[in-house]
Amino acid sequence: MSAWTSRRLLPGRPLRMSSSTWTRCSRGDRETEHGASVAILWPWTWNKNHGGRPSTAHTSGRASGAAMDCSFQVRDVPVLLVMYRAGMCPPERLQPVFREMLEDLFHAFRAHNLEIGGPPFLRILSQDEPEWRIEAGFPLLQPVLGTETYRVGQLGGKAAWAMHCGHFENLPATHAALRDWIRAQGLHVAGPAWEVYLTDPEWFENPEDWRTEVYIPVW
Repeated sequence: MSAWTSRRLLPGRPLRMSSSTWTRCSRGDRETEHGASVAILWPWTWNKNHGGRPSTAHTSGRASGAAMDCSFQVRDVPVLLVMYRAGMCPPERLQPVFREMLEDLFHAFRAHNLEIGGPPFLRILSQDEPEWRIEAGFPLLQPVLGTETYRVGQLGGKAAWAMHCGHFENLPATHAALRDWIRAQGLHVAGPAWEVYLTDPEWFENPEDWRTEVYIPVW
């Protein structure tokens, strides 16, 4: 069963550091579960820890004509503590609203001396017109208490996984192919999918270099 929980406090309650904090610091790269080093290229994390501009991103596997890694997998995704914002937006405004939410979250992290623990994620909870319900956030390295605006939850659990290689506009095809594969395996979708963005398109002009992990909870 996928893990997704949310904890909120009363409006106006400030973010606080937990007494039990982790000593691990944010890094500019990480080892993915399939053993490939993937640069965390979103500028706020990279500039803070490295400065300057990274030269490339590395992923395992080869992109196929369908703009995805050639294999799908079921993974027990380690549960991450995340800080996120919830919101509504029309589908045509998804990308700019997503970026605005991330920028606001980044400032909240910095204001409370919190470390960003990895690349950003997006969950689309519903696609009912005229506006979609979305959640956008970053992993945390330290336990904190959330607020009405900056919520704290957990993300992870058993999920089907695919690596999308290429432009975001082709992500629906990757989602559809992964859902077809889930059915073929006799599995069932257990909740909303989430996406993890490993590369920042503002720093990588060629969409062929963009990498997005797609996770769909299953049971």
